Amino acid sequence: MRIEYVELAGFRGFRDKVRVDFGSGFTVITGRNGVGKSTIVDAIDYALTGSINKFKVQTAKGGGLAEHIWWVGEGASGRRHVSLGVVDLDGKQHSLTRFDDGSVIETEPFETILINAAKGQQIGLRNLATTMILRDELISEYSLDLSEQARFSAVLDAIAPETGPDLAKKVADVSALAAGRLQDAKTRLERLQSRLTENLEHVAQARNMAAQSPSAESALSTLRSFVPDLPADIASRRKRVGEFLAQLRLDLSVVADSRPRILSFAESVRALETEGVSQSVASLVEQITPIEASIAELDGQLKEANKHLEAAEAENAQLTHLAMLVEHGEAYGLDRGHCPLCAATRSAEEFAKAIAASKEKLSEAGNKVAAASKAASELNEKRRNLQQQLQLLQRQHSALTARIEAVQTERTALTRMLTERGCQVDPTDIPAIDRWLLDSQERQIRIQEALVALDSTDITDRIVTIEKTSEELRSQIDSLSGAIVAREIEANLAKKVEELTKEFPNQILAEQFDAVMPLLKEFYRRLRPHTDWDEIEYDFGGRIKGSLNFYVADHKNPQFLFSSGQRRATGLAFLLAVHLSRHWANLATLILDDPVQHIDDYRALNLVEVLATIRRTGHQIIVSVEDPALARLLARRLRVSQDQHGAYYELGTDKHGSTCVLEEFTVPPLPSTMLQQAS
Repeated sequence: MRIEYVELAGFRGFRDKVRVDFGSGFTVITGRNGVGKSTIVDAIDYALTGSINKFKVQTAKGGGLAEHIWWVGEGASGRRHVSLGVVDLDGKQHSLTRFDDGSVIETEPFETILINAAKGQQIGLRNLATTMILRDELISEYSLDLSEQARFSAVLDAIAPETGPDLAKKVADVSALAAGRLQDAKTRLERLQSRLTENLEHVAQARNMAAQSPSAESALSTLRSFVPDLPADIASRRKRVGEFLAQLRLDLSVVADSRPRILSFAESVRALETEGVSQSVASLVEQITPIEASIAELDGQLKEANKHLEAAEAENAQLTHLAMLVEHGEAYGLDRGHCPLCAATRSAEEFAKAIAASKEKLSEAGNKVAAASKAASELNEKRRNLQQQLQLLQRQHSALTARIEAVQTERTALTRMLTERGCQVDPTDIPAIDRWLLDSQERQIRIQEALVALDSTDITDRIVTIEKTSEELRSQIDSLSGAIVAREIEANLAKKVEELTKEFPNQILAEQFDAVMPLLKEFYRRLRPHTDWDEIEYDFGGRIKGSLNFYVADHKNPQFLFSSGQRRATGLAFLLAVHLSRHWANLATLILDDPVQHIDDYRALNLVEVLATIRRTGHQIIVSVEDPALARLLARRLRVSQDQHGAYYELGTDKHGSTCVLEEFTVPPLPSTMLQQAS
């Protein structure tokens, strides 16, 4: 089965629809760097797997792979899609199309037709694509730079080994179950031993209490004297005494913790008495009262003074107009024996006297306003002085009153707290509070002693019960210790079986790898990564985790001897060997995406000859290279079949920046005869 075509529309750098028909024998794709050769390979990968697997990082800042699969520029026409067509040996065509909305159309499941399920268990299209498409990134990744275990895993994923049913998980579950049963038994044993230790300690304590306890009657009398409403039955009595003790401890704790606060309050009370704060408040009240009365009296006087001032100012305003007329009349003089203001007949002497009388009247009005204003100002100044004295006295009064109120508030709070705790004393009586604390502590001790005495009355029965329980615990411990020995044997056997189960598949894999490694050695000889070391050897290591090791000459590690290009040439030989070892693949196509990027021209020519050899086995080869001369050489050397043609594509970009096909032609198969016999 071979790949027939791939069709791209709006995929990555292909804006418009482009169809690439692959030759049944081989296809060579060339073009400058970045023109889109790898995009054709990406399209095949995407059609098979739904992703582009050369990218190890799928998400990143600025958009991940999902945002860059399809054409991101302008002008994409039609529905964006990738379509892949394959043809089987009978000429039957199959197709698979993936659209940008995630929908898929396929003639029949590709995984069924491309993979031989009878030979490769648990193989998917991703395995097929990984081993069929040899990219430059893959060649670099699978070079000698891989660790031994990673190299082993890579080959394991590629060749899909047949190891039979995977029992490792089931055996691991059995081993974990055995280990869990053992741990559960050990945990139970620890708990039983802990309980036995506690019981033995309880027996010792009970015997000690029995030796020291007073009589029960005396203890009961003590409890009745301290605990009110003491019940008769033991359970209720114990509960009542416990509640009483808890409340007593709480009361003691609260009062004891409040003692610094009580001391501070008592000191504040003494300070008020020493400083005579109450007398000072009374004295201030006596000083404030007459000042407030004086201010009220001044307010009345000031109101009358303001009225006189307003009246004088109003009168003065009217006389101001008269003054202007007088000045005008004086300046104008008599008008033919008549007053210019009132037109009355006046002599010069009469007119002068009238003007002088008017001026005198105006002067008296101005003096009246000044006197009223001065009187009002003097009253205001006197009121301000009294107000300042009043404010000073009021501030002093407020400060002293606040101190008294704070002390009274604290007295109320402390009295309520002490009353609630059963301490009926004045908060300033420190000795009485201390006596209450001592009495309460003594009461607590005597109640606890009485409880101990009552508990010791049934101590003999308790000792017998505890010792019986201890014997039962010893019996359980002995039985469980024997079970632990058996479970340890069981867990060790399960662990050994688990190790053997992991080791046995690796032995089978090593045998299957022996069928792959000769191909690697042959490709290594043909590619010749190193001029002196023309042979490569291998071995397998690891009993549980397999490892694949390469070496040259006398067990020298080529990973640290070869250059970067030599390591990649070896990696290419490794990948070619893996590709040809896929017994489960129905698709006989090898795709190489720019495989000569990191190797020199000499090894590139060796690669051409190797590909020609692979082509002779009937494989379809699709290869992309940047160098047009190398592309022409490949087109000539891969013509090895008489019934299968080749194809040649040169890619470029159009005026919109989209990838397009600049040149394409069919490479005919080799002619069956070169010369014809003359007739």
